[in-house]
Formats: sequence, C-alpha cells, structure tokens
Amino acid sequence: MFLKLGLDDLEDLPEGAKEMASQATGGFQSASFGNEEALDLLVDEVTDWMLGKDPKDRRPARKQIAGIIDAEIDD
Repeated sequence: MFLKLGLDDLEDLPEGAKEMASQATGGFQSASFGNEEALDLLVDEVTDWMLGKDPKDRRPARKQIAGIIDAEIDD
C-alpha cells in the first residue's frame, strides 16, 4: 500500500488558494506512507500477468509446509 498526500500536487490552483490551503493545514506540505517503488513493481507484475507475460521475479517458490486440509462440517 502506498498513500501520498500533499499540497504540492495542487499546481492548478491560483497562488492565493494555495496560501489559504497551507494556512488551513498549519503549514503541512506533504506526507507519504508506504513504499512507492514496491507498489510500482507490484502494478507492473500484475499488469504483465493480466497480459499473459511471464513473471519477472524468478526466485524459486517457497516450499509448502502443510498439504491440503480436508475438513467436514456437520450442520
């Protein structure tokens, strides 16, 4: 997950509106949470998967610790 908030992205606002927004937020300019690079890699990998391309990450898959669990539930 990646989240970025900021007044920097409000380039289309008139200068007076930017100043008012800055005052209303107490001088807050921007903040981000998470890892943008990891999100970009995930998006690329999912897009490639949807297009039928092979994965870029060629690390061997982790070994399964447990097998299939067969359970019956009584009503």
